[in-house]
Amino acid sequence: MSRLGRANYAVETADGAHPALDACVRSRPNLVITDLRMKDMEGLAFLKELKSRWPQMTVIVLTAHGTIPEAVQATQYGAFGYLVKPVGKEE
Repeated sequence: MSRLGRANYAVETADGAHPALDACVRSRPNLVITDLRMKDMEGLAFLKELKSRWPQMTVIVLTAHGTIPEAVQATQYGAFGYLVKPVGKEE
C-alpha cells in the first residue's frame, strides 16, 4: 500500500475482514484491495460481503496463492481485478 500512499492516494489499512468492513461503513472507500488469505474471513466471502453491501464498490483481489478457479470465482462475485503477488508497479 505504500506505493499508493506515495502516489498521493489516501490509504487506510485494516487488520482483517471485520475491521475492514467497519472501516468501509465509516469511510466508504472508492476502492478496496483485499487478500484472499485473511485470519478472520476467507477472501472470497469478504468480497461477497462487500459487494452485497455496496454493489458499486470497486474491489481488487490480491493473492500470493492464486488459482484460475479462484480468479474466475472472484470475477463472478464482482471483483474488478485479480492480481497475483508480487505485483509490478505497472500493474
